[in-house]
Amino acid sequence: MKRMDRRTVFCVVLAAMLFCAGGAGAQTGNGPVPERPKVLYAAGWEDNSGGYDIATVWKIDGSTVTPVALTDGTRDAGVYALAVSGGSLYAAGYERDSYDERVAMVWRIDGSRVTPVALTNGTRDAAVFGIVKSGGSLYAAGWDAKGFPTVWKIDGSRVTSIVLTGGSHLYAVIGILRHSNHER
Repeated sequence: MKRMDRRTVFCVVLAAMLFCAGGAGAQTGNGPVPERPKVLYAAGWEDNSGGYDIATVWKIDGSTVTPVALTDGTRDAGVYALAVSGGSLYAAGYERDSYDERVAMVWRIDGSRVTPVALTNGTRDAAVFGIVKSGGSLYAAGWDAKGFPTVWKIDGSRVTSIVLTGGSHLYAVIGILRHSNHER
């Protein structure tokens, strides 16, 4: 295991993943006290000996820190955002292609299995800065290969994009839960 320090991680994003075996935690006069997260994740990139940045997620379980490399270290890559849904962790950022262009990327992490999904084709620089899982779909926010703010909808291997032409930067996306019994 490598030690994580501030020089190694440019952008640290924490996501809490709760593994509760039932029960809502201790009770107080104001209601249940939320349980503390048992596992935290930090994300960013780590330099390798070849001088490339490896997109990395660190699993923090108490005092144990375990790095999970998302890329092979043959090209620069980095993670800017994390989301947790069910038993899966999602990381979002970029990976440089063979032409040194940034490809907008999302990685799904299930234990030790990492599944990458490219959101752009690498014709020009692109990256993802925010991610959320909502209503069975994954949504990513960033900028596309033309430099436009974009939201991508990811359903398995199917990716669709919505280009927002009114702005110049997009760094966050949030999911809103709808309750059908309250809608008209």
